[in-house]
This record gives sequence, structure tokens and C-alpha cells, in this order.
Amino acid sequence: MNAASAPFLSVVEPNAEMSIVEANLANAVLAIDACPSTAKPSIRDIHLALRNQFGHRTSPIHVACFHADFVIQFATREDRYLADPGGNRH
Repeated sequence: MNAASAPFLSVVEPNAEMSIVEANLANAVLAIDACPSTAKPSIRDIHLALRNQFGHRTSPIHVACFHADFVIQFATREDRYLADPGGNRH
């Protein structure tokens, strides 16, 4: 795709639903499979991996596929930080 055939996107003022989704994604992280030669993990596998690594200290409220990776959403900024301590806390 070149610039001439790329779709035109415009920025709009978010409605209430869009604002809620945006706020929820503020507590999300993008996770990739560190070993791409392994079988693609399921969403259940992601939940189990987080439980094994962090116990009950943090738990995602939503996990979704995003291309070949995963978006893992947490309820709070603190929960997200436990899973991604190198990430931005604000």
C-alpha cells in the first residue's frame, strides 16, 4: 500500500463509550510470545501463565488476541504495573 491508496483517517471527539474503552486500555499491556517457535498459546494459557507467575496478586480482567500477540487488560494501574514493572506507571 502506498500513501495514495492508504485510507484517510480523521480524529473525532470520543463519545462516552469510546472514552470508557480508552480508559480501560490505559491498564492494558501488549504481550508477545517470547519463543515464536512454540505453539500459539490460547487465551486460557495466558491466564494460567499469569497465575503461575504472579499468583493471586494480579489477574487480568480481559485477554484478547491482537494479530499474533495478545492485549492483556488489568483492572487497575497497580495490577498492570505488577505484570509489567518496566512500563509507565502513569
